Amino acid sequence: MYRKLIKLIFFLLYISIIPCFPRDITVYVKDTDLNLPLEGAVVRNWDSSEYICDKNGEVFLQIPGDIQVTIYASYPGYGTGRIVIPLEGEYFTIAQDLFTVLQGRELIVEVYRDDF
Repeated sequence: MYRKLIKLIFFLLYISIIPCFPRDITVYVKDTDLNLPLEGAVVRNWDSSEYICDKNGEVFLQIPGDIQVTIYASYPGYGTGRIVIPLEGEYFTIAQDLFTVLQGRELIVEVYRDDF
């Protein structure tokens, strides 16, 4: 009788602890039209923490392993991008479009190429 109760308690503890572990993902932010990475894009995690994309337009995040979360990305001159992260997968892309037409202003997108 007590063995079954102890096994049940350990089983319930096991299934309640496993989903608590975070998982690591990579988010890639790019320009839709030019298909270029947006270095410096701000990515807001599900817990409202903000991260800046590197020169490859990537940021590495930790999210809960047991729920779907929504990640937002913003960049000057572009609309806010959003993606719902499913329970599976490690690499996700947020493609951003220009938000408005910039009249009388110039938008410069620089990309560094390592292959020269």
